[in-house]
Parts: sequence; structure tokens; C-alpha cells
Amino acid sequence: MSAAVAGERAASWRLGLAGAGAFGAFILEALAPLPEVTLAAVAARTPARRQAAIRRWADARRAAGLPAGDVAEVEDARDLCRHPAVDVVAVATPPDLQPEVARAAVAAGKPVFLEKPGALRPADLAEVARLAEERGVPAAMDFVMRASPLLERVRSWYRAGWLGTPERWHVENWAGGELPAGHWFWDPARSGGVMVEHGVHFLDEVTWVLDATPGPAWSRAWPHPCLPGAMARCLAVVEYEGALPGGGGWHLAASFYHAFVRPEGREHQVRELGFRNGWLRIAGWIPERLEGELRLDPDGRKALEGDPLVDVTAGPGDAVRVAARLPDREEAYREMVRAGFRALLAAAAGRGRPLAPLDAGVAALAVARRAVEAAGGAGGAG
Repeated sequence: MSAAVAGERAASWRLGLAGAGAFGAFILEALAPLPEVTLAAVAARTPARRQAAIRRWADARRAAGLPAGDVAEVEDARDLCRHPAVDVVAVATPPDLQPEVARAAVAAGKPVFLEKPGALRPADLAEVARLAEERGVPAAMDFVMRASPLLERVRSWYRAGWLGTPERWHVENWAGGELPAGHWFWDPARSGGVMVEHGVHFLDEVTWVLDATPGPAWSRAWPHPCLPGAMARCLAVVEYEGALPGGGGWHLAASFYHAFVRPEGREHQVRELGFRNGWLRIAGWIPERLEGELRLDPDGRKALEGDPLVDVTAGPGDAVRVAARLPDREEAYREMVRAGFRALLAAAAGRGRPLAPLDAGVAALAVARRAVEAAGGAGGAG
């Protein structure tokens, strides 16, 4: 993308959405309050899907006091990428289609906001990244965890040296399992399986928060208790290593359990993080509540006490208790999507880099694939 074109588009961006399923519609709802973004076109295979997504956009725009505008309907996502009214493409198709659509957008010179995992194979996503780099087209993964206010605080505390050596990272994700038996999510040939389609979020967050390098990985998967053909439960263990901000290396084993089996309204997600100087617990797959106990030096305690989101109280011995809570999980989720999209637009206008470049997606996908392959197949069946 030329500097002249980027400058012309910096004030207003016409969005094309490729893939109008549940998450594609959520992207539209999240981006609707942005006055610099208009929806130009939606691509999906059925008119009903396209029109439902457009209605959701229109409702969210009205709620934000903004016009919905005219939106073109397109059947083929590749045609949407070439549509003259589209400046930037959000790709929210099933994973098996994502690299083809992303390549079409890059070939058309359109910045790409790519839903995870971006591809089923790291090589396919790496090819998209290579083409984008060659053509100067900004492209980003929708790795929303990088925009989490709570994880951003953990990252900054670690980098300031207040947490000490990382010792443990565990994710427990009991998610909803209400999808029908024929849904693409359950087909590893389309989704890559739970560890690939969903797990990359959490693999990337460890790398990002701790500036960590992933190593050997292992996983195992088991079927949904009510859908024997759906590998809905997955456990993975990944070794990570890194260097402390003040010097010295570290090594930890991170574990990730994902189970898409819970009835609606009965989900449970938590992260347990262990450090030399204490522990942190973060509730919600979209992080919404943080608590923990830390032994902080005076500078660290002063910094945390000055953070309006964080409550600091006396803890056992010389430790302090820390707590933080986001008031609205769904709005936090929408804002995390907006943050990644804004960063992409800024990069396209020549200001900065995407929050999660495609290389981050390649790295996370490579770890997920190593874990699955260590279990002996696409689903990692037990």
C-alpha cells in the first residue's frame, strides 16, 4: 500500500466483512461505534447470513448515533476483497478458508484483520505474511488477549521486575458446548480442532506477556460426552523459556485445558499464574477479574497503588493483596477487538505496527500443531 493511498484512507475506512457467522457479526457490533469506519460490503454464502449481519451492524450504529449506510451483499469472499468500495477486510470465515481469503485481500492491496487461527497449517499463514510483507500491506491477527487491560498489567508488572521469575501458567477453560453435531467447529479438517481453532489465543498470550519462547508441546483430546464424534475436550502442555528483565533465564511448563461441553450460562474459565514473588488468578476467558498476593518492593507497591483499576490491601506477612475487575465483560471484549482493529488502521496509515502481526499467528499456530501432532493426529484423540 502506497503512502499516498494510506494517507487518503486514514480519515475514513470502508470495511468489508468476509464471513458473517456469529463471530463475524460480533466484529461488526464491536466496530460499529468507530466513526472512522463504515461497512461497505458483507460476504457470506447465504442471503440470510449476510442480511442478519447487516441488521446487527445497523442496530449497533443506531445505538452509537451513527448512520448505518448502504452495504453491498457479496456471495464469494474473494470477490469482496476485490470490491472497489472496500478499503480494509476483516476475515471471519472458518479456519480452512481463512488463508485463501487473506491472500485475496493482500493481492488487492487491502489491509487484513484476520480471525484466529488464520490457517490450519503454519506454512499457509506464513505465506500470507510473506506476501503482505512483500507488497507492503498491513495485516494483523485478531489476538484479542493482547488488548486485555488485565493481561497488559501482568505484562507490565513482569517487565518492571515486580513479579520475579515465572514458575507456572495454567488455563482452565470450561466453555459452552451447544454447537450442533454438524457444525464446522467439530470437524478438524475445517477447524483444526480445539487446540488449533481456540487454543492459539492462549498460546500467544504466554509468549506476549512473558516475552517467552515456546518449546516442546504435547496434547491429548477426548470427545464431547453427548456428541461422540466431536473432539470437544483438549489438554495441552507446552514448555516455555525466557529471560528475566534484569538478567537470568527461566523455564516453566504451561498447561491449557479447553472443554467445549458446558451448558449455556454454566461456563467457567480461570488462569492460575505463579511467580517467585507471588501468585495471580484471572477469571474469565476474556479476562474480567484479577486477584492475587504479591511481595513487592516499595516502588512496585507505589505503582500498583497509583493504578485506578487495581485495589491494593495488606496481605499475609509482607505480601499485599491485589484485585482488579472490569465492569462489563462483553464491552471489554468489544473494546479488545476495537483496539486490535485501530492498531491495524494506524499501521495502514503509516503510524506504528499492528498489535498482533501475522508472525505472531504463525508462531502460535506452530505450537498448536506441534502439540496436536505429538498426540498422533489432527484431533489428538485419546
